[in-house]
Amino acid sequence: MNKSFKVVFSKARSALMVVNEATSSIQAKGTKTVIAAAAAAMIAGGAVAAQPDKGAATDVYIGTGVVHSLTGDATTSKGNQIWDTTKQVWKTAAQDAKLERTSTVILDGTLNVGVQLKEGGTAEAGAELSIASLKSTGIVNITAGNAAATGASGAAVKAITGKVDLLGGELNFLANPNATTKAAAASAGGTQAKTYGALSLESTTGNVTLGQAATTNQAASVLAVKVDKDISATIKGANVNVTNATFANEGALTIQASGQSNPTVKFASDYTQGTGNSGKLDVIGASEFTGNVKFDSVMVGTARTTAANNVVSESVLLNGNVTVQGTDKKAASFATGKLNIMSGTFTVGGYATADLGEVAVSGADTSLVVNASGAATASKMTVSKGKLTVAGDLTVNKAADTPAVAAATDPVYDLTIGTTGNTVSVSGSLTAGSVLIGTAANADLTVSGTMQADSVTVQADTGAATLIVSGAKSSATIGALNLNKSGKVSVVDSGAVVVTGDTVFAKDSTGDFTVNGTGAKVSLQNVTFAKDATGASKVNVQSGSVTIDGTLTANSGSLTIAGATAAATVNGKVVAAGSTKTGLVELTQGTLTLGSTADIGTETGAVKLTAGKLEAASALLLANQDSTVTDEAAKKKLLNKALGLSLKNANLSITVTDEKLSSDQIVDLQTRINDKASGAAFAVTAITDSTGKEYTELFLRDDKATSPSFNISTLAGDVHLKNIDAKVNTDKSTTLASVLNVGVADGFAHNLGVQSLIFETTAPSTGATNANVTVDGKMLTLYGSLTDTAKELIQAYEYTDTTSKKVVPTAVTVKTGGTFVLGDDTAGAAQRYGNLNAEVTLTSGSMTVNNGVFTVKSLKTTPQGSATVAENANLTLKSLAGEGGAVTVAGNGVLTVESRAAAVNAGVTLTGSHVDDKHTKAKVAKYFRLAEATSKTDAATTLGTVTRTAGTATQLVVGTADDSVLTKFMADNQYTYDYVDVTADPFSDIKHVDSATLIATNVNVAASTEMTGLTVFDMGSIVVEKDQLGNNKAIVRGGTVSGEIGLANVSGKSLTWDAKTGLGSVQLFDGTTTQTGGITIGDAMLDGTLVNGEAVVKVQNAEEVMPGFFLNKDMQRIYDEHLFDAASSDAQIAMLTQFSQAVNGMTSMGEFKAASQALEEGSNSAVLGGAYNAALDAGEQFNKALDRRMTVANGLNRAEGFTLWADVIGTSNQAKKLYGNSGYDLDLYGGVLGGDYTFAQYDATLGAALTVGTGSGGSKGTATSIDNDVDFVGFSVYGNKRCPIVNSKFDLGYMQTKSDISAANSMGNWSSDVKAKAFTFGFGVELPTTVGIVNVTPHAGIRYTRLDVEGRDGLFGTDDDKLNVFQAPLGVTFSGAFETSGWNLAPTFDLSVVPAFGDKDATTKYNGLTTEVITRVVDSSPVQATLGLSAQKDAFTFGINYTLGAGSDERQNHSFNANVRYTF
Repeated sequence: MNKSFKVVFSKARSALMVVNEATSSIQAKGTKTVIAAAAAAMIAGGAVAAQPDKGAATDVYIGTGVVHSLTGDATTSKGNQIWDTTKQVWKTAAQDAKLERTSTVILDGTLNVGVQLKEGGTAEAGAELSIASLKSTGIVNITAGNAAATGASGAAVKAITGKVDLLGGELNFLANPNATTKAAAASAGGTQAKTYGALSLESTTGNVTLGQAATTNQAASVLAVKVDKDISATIKGANVNVTNATFANEGALTIQASGQSNPTVKFASDYTQGTGNSGKLDVIGASEFTGNVKFDSVMVGTARTTAANNVVSESVLLNGNVTVQGTDKKAASFATGKLNIMSGTFTVGGYATADLGEVAVSGADTSLVVNASGAATASKMTVSKGKLTVAGDLTVNKAADTPAVAAATDPVYDLTIGTTGNTVSVSGSLTAGSVLIGTAANADLTVSGTMQADSVTVQADTGAATLIVSGAKSSATIGALNLNKSGKVSVVDSGAVVVTGDTVFAKDSTGDFTVNGTGAKVSLQNVTFAKDATGASKVNVQSGSVTIDGTLTANSGSLTIAGATAAATVNGKVVAAGSTKTGLVELTQGTLTLGSTADIGTETGAVKLTAGKLEAASALLLANQDSTVTDEAAKKKLLNKALGLSLKNANLSITVTDEKLSSDQIVDLQTRINDKASGAAFAVTAITDSTGKEYTELFLRDDKATSPSFNISTLAGDVHLKNIDAKVNTDKSTTLASVLNVGVADGFAHNLGVQSLIFETTAPSTGATNANVTVDGKMLTLYGSLTDTAKELIQAYEYTDTTSKKVVPTAVTVKTGGTFVLGDDTAGAAQRYGNLNAEVTLTSGSMTVNNGVFTVKSLKTTPQGSATVAENANLTLKSLAGEGGAVTVAGNGVLTVESRAAAVNAGVTLTGSHVDDKHTKAKVAKYFRLAEATSKTDAATTLGTVTRTAGTATQLVVGTADDSVLTKFMADNQYTYDYVDVTADPFSDIKHVDSATLIATNVNVAASTEMTGLTVFDMGSIVVEKDQLGNNKAIVRGGTVSGEIGLANVSGKSLTWDAKTGLGSVQLFDGTTTQTGGITIGDAMLDGTLVNGEAVVKVQNAEEVMPGFFLNKDMQRIYDEHLFDAASSDAQIAMLTQFSQAVNGMTSMGEFKAASQALEEGSNSAVLGGAYNAALDAGEQFNKALDRRMTVANGLNRAEGFTLWADVIGTSNQAKKLYGNSGYDLDLYGGVLGGDYTFAQYDATLGAALTVGTGSGGSKGTATSIDNDVDFVGFSVYGNKRCPIVNSKFDLGYMQTKSDISAANSMGNWSSDVKAKAFTFGFGVELPTTVGIVNVTPHAGIRYTRLDVEGRDGLFGTDDDKLNVFQAPLGVTFSGAFETSGWNLAPTFDLSVVPAFGDKDATTKYNGLTTEVITRVVDSSPVQATLGLSAQKDAFTFGINYTLGAGSDERQNHSFNANVRYTF
């Protein structure tokens, strides 16, 4: 049942903070007051307008219970209070006094304004109450008169000069129950329906507010708004704030903002159309929805769709711009079955979701916008006019076509982008089913974010239609792509397109699929051009890359590569679409790669190679040679005829892509390629000799002047020999050199990549010459070993004696923009290892360390030379020097610097994986580390310039010689070197790594260094050092520290406590540190201040910061006693500390209550999952089976002798409120096998029975899902003695249950095996009698049960619990007996009540804590009714029974039983 609490706080601030193993970031100390304030608001009670202490001459107070009415022009009132300006007191107004236009009305009572109905010859009179302003928590009733087609009298409340604040109570727009005519439906001829007169509440110049939200000073209060059927009602103000209202609108409600400057209806309340709220709603003016609303259908425009021809007008009209907007504290939602945007803008803002149903953007200058962090869904969407802008997430689902639609000629699309003037742009995420771009006019879809679609058709019948994918992070993933007519696709600016199905160019297609952007990337499967197409479309690669993995069915030039940086890869077949067989693929500039699975057919010239580079495997190059050539010398120069290379093409180069070739194959291919192209290059990473054995070493240059052996320079180009060591020899000699220049003619002119370099080895007597390597404008890659973790990357040795040798220090200089690389950057490549005993100087150029673990003696950066530790790389620098430049740690790379050269300012830059708020994953674990400082003047370990890239995930460890602090920090927070999914645990919020993290124990800081946005201390594990006088040493010495300082995971032991004041302290900075800003404690139970570099910490009151938390008594104890420690070996102390730290990051009472409830329910899951009741319920079923055997109520005869009987039981029990606010349900199934002997002379029976069963169930009404799988076994002896007027019964039994409890909630997963033992004794009597033909048997009894429940181990381990339960069943059984066909039948009905007393509560006492949780588990007086039938013939008796149990706590049990007996 242990839960490992991984506490991770909210998003980090840009401030100096403190972390350790169990924490992650800090909220400002003020946030912890949110919970206490929210708790106070909850108990503050409802809002009241309240009679003010002091009033004004125009004030009128209508108090609770007072009614003021205006009917027509007649006023009735009694009890209004007005202000006596002379005596300065409130006094009672005259009876029936009117409210004036200058009256300021404060209402806690009732205000009625209604039409005066016609009486006799009196005309119906409307009513208008004009006052200055209204503030109300009472009841406002506005009542209509008779119905009329036109001109019905109305009623209104108007605030002439002030505002209307209806902070609570009711606002009712009512039909008159005494009206003599009723509203009617429109006639068939279209005659206008009769409606009641219009009713309104308005402020002429001020705002109208409906309801009151909770603040730190006031509780929330709800206004209930009601509109009767057939009533037209208006709420109007300069602005209308629907703050906290409920609606029961069965008529037509208009909410109108009519102010002069940007009038707005702010709708913060929830609204759901449906039963009881099915009327129409109009919102006039700009509207902002910040609550949760659900409408049937919505028109955004000036008028609804006319209801005609089976078209139903919309139920909601929004006349103005619409915004759905949430916050990071409260999300908003908007749902409708249909949305028609005819004018204005509909915006789904941040932290908002919108389910829009079927959407039409169809008005000129209209717009549908989904902002960043907003999300919208639609079942179907048509953008025929206007704009669609997606910066957040939009999903257009694929709806199933009806048979009629499916049979139609034209397909039905989920998203249609169609006519003149529309603009559709996606910078966020678009997910759709089928998409149509363009119909009758110009239409573009521009994706700068991401798009996923089942299919996309780009088509323009009369204009242009284009899918544009453009942007550094833009991508489109498409199931099937169709290009018709002038439809086209354009991929630019690093855009990416993946088509997972077929790409089809129609016969009339004239548009290209163009790729023209640096970094642009396209992946296609089958690509098909229509046979003998009339258009001239093609896949045109001008810059970027295209990969075709399926079959390319092409016409002439269908795939064209025509750009210096253009590249295309064909991995499948190339076949002709029609009669044209040649030039299907054309290379005029750039690179064409024919993959290892490519098949270009046998037609001569199927591929046209004009200029550029061809990359292909040797098998393809040597296949399909011209069989008409007979000359042997000419045969040795042939290549695949489908490449069309009959003559030498000086503008073409060919690279052989095989990873492994023999030296003979390389020589043969060089001969053939040099005859047909400008030159041959090889991408081999391994080379074999003529026997097939791989070379592990090769000379770099020719080893002799004539007929040299095969060597690395033979390849005559760039080299990528990952597993071959290069022996650096002097030209045309086997003598090893001591110098290598990469990038110059007298050295090695090309890029060189080898496993390692081998230089000269000197004899003992000659001394050593240091090897020198210069990388001049080219690239030198030393891959390192796959297996040897100590592999020397530059092997230059000297002998210390005749048998021993040591590595000679070497030098590597990078200049003229050259690149020095360690490791393999190939995607998916295995990790490599190497040690470089060299001084690396980056004069002008760069150094990159790729996937692997490498150690370098020293690195010197310069302003023109920097280094990078890349993704998955781990670099240890023995020394870092330099007066400029920087070492950049990227991805999840690791940089360790063991020392710093004196007086240097070489920098370290931490970049990393961007943490995107919209996604739940981020990369972590990149860090830079320095060894621990040994003294303040230890220059080698003084922190220099360390910078981070904003918005990236970084870690920085200083002041430790190993990785233990970081690795434990990562492990405890569930971090890995890969992705972390934060949805698994709500506390695993890893967005805090958006700042660099400095975990420090003893750090010297350079005077010029400013640490801002860094996390500094690991307070949970630091043991503060003492100076010679016994005072605390400052943990950071020197430098400048700015911004808010945070202490996270503070432990009691990390502070020094003052016995008098009860305050704890720790010295953070010494006198040489410049520090500004305050301090934040990452723990709800702690508060602190910063005084002269010292943090002073105070323990808080647990009940104030965590009101109602069930472990507050223990929480207060461990903090008062300074035992708190998130890493404590005491699991309970660690848990409580971690929970307090987690509460600090919470920003609402609701969030705290949810976490508290989850912890309480999880820790008490054994009780709430029904483990106690499983034992009691199983025992009850066993006892009932015994009672059925012993009863005489059925009137059947009992023969002398031995009887064997069996009973099958099944019961479904539940009590939804037994545990207070929750309960349990449980299904039990089992069997009982018994045997007894009846002694006729004593009229008595004695027997024994065994029961075995199983069941399942769990909790009801808990926030936690708790499951219980139970098994039970029991044994009992029983008997009865029958006398003429009484039957006495007894049983003595034992039951054992095992409940397998499992639970899951936001605090994790909980499990335990709960064992319970029940000992029971029961005694009862029956008094059988007869009333007519009916047997009536009253019965009573007493039962004692001793229930022992074993404690559980783990974090929330518990003590054993014991209950002594007494029950006194009392009831009566009615039965009859009759005979038919030799069978004796006895139907029975029993009604009983089973009061219980004794121990009814389970006590959960946690090990190591003082807290006890008490839970009621035994019903007080359940009632049971049983209906049964027994049948007896000869020695057999059969029976079936059904029992219904009911009681308080929503108790309801259903039990079924079948039994059989045989008497020998």
